[in-house]
Amino acid sequence: MKITAAILLTLFLLPVFMTGQNKFDSYYQGVLGEYEMRMVFGAEGDWRLMINAVSLDKNISGGFCIMEDEYTEFYKGLKFIRDKYQEWTKIAIDNKVESFMKTVDIDLYTICIWADIEKGYRDEDVKLVPRFNVTKVGRRVNYNMNIYSGELQDVENKYSRADDFVIFFESHEQMTHFLSKISPDKIQAYLTKPRVEDLFKD
Repeated sequence: MKITAAILLTLFLLPVFMTGQNKFDSYYQGVLGEYEMRMVFGAEGDWRLMINAVSLDKNISGGFCIMEDEYTEFYKGLKFIRDKYQEWTKIAIDNKVESFMKTVDIDLYTICIWADIEKGYRDEDVKLVPRFNVTKVGRRVNYNMNIYSGELQDVENKYSRADDFVIFFESHEQMTHFLSKISPDKIQAYLTKPRVEDLFKD
């Protein structure tokens, strides 16, 4: 059974009095396909951005959940990682480096939520692990920045664990494009867009 984003969020977010969820955007992970971003609204009008991600555990689906009050720090953190990605890629190219791995030193935390076919889980203290990786395959040298969640542990049951979620970036430009999809301007435009039901007046 494939767990869709809608099923996952229904499983997990009912306890926080979810009033609505809508597709916000999507992004691609190469041959792994398209992954959705969804905007979820709480009963008091607060929002959170759910970014579905590749799971290293084939039995679960889920991703990163960015709360409204943590969004700015999260976005700035990703921009810092993007800039470091550009810097390190240039150094690797200039020095003809063909094999290297280094983790970006940044304290950037978020929430991860996931589900199997039975129930939903969450880890509320996830420190992201951005890892720069240079590899050579044939004649091609690849410069990747992959953002991992690390192993996950459910907040309610320490024995419920899951492998990493990860977002793969193959170029600085690809990461810039991803950032444009979750930019403050994009968020604001979405939040101020009239709802469909508000277009039809009594």
